[in-house]
Amino acid sequence: KNATLRAVACRALATLGARDAVDDLAVLLEDPEESVRQAAHAALTTLTGRDLPPDLDAWRMRSMGPEEDR
Repeated sequence: KNATLRAVACRALATLGARDAVDDLAVLLEDPEESVRQAAHAALTTLTGRDLPPDLDAWRMRSMGPEEDR
């Protein structure tokens, strides 16, 4: 699998505002490639407006915030 393609996909999802991809992006926080982990974290932060650490458990345990996040 191509790390560059995975990282680009993360950025594209953020650009598109694909909030339905948050769970899938969170899984990529454990990707073997640092560039993919960084892109996934940046996308998650952009999509959710949350500043959580780049840790899968932190994102899994995130609580839903205001209604606009849903």
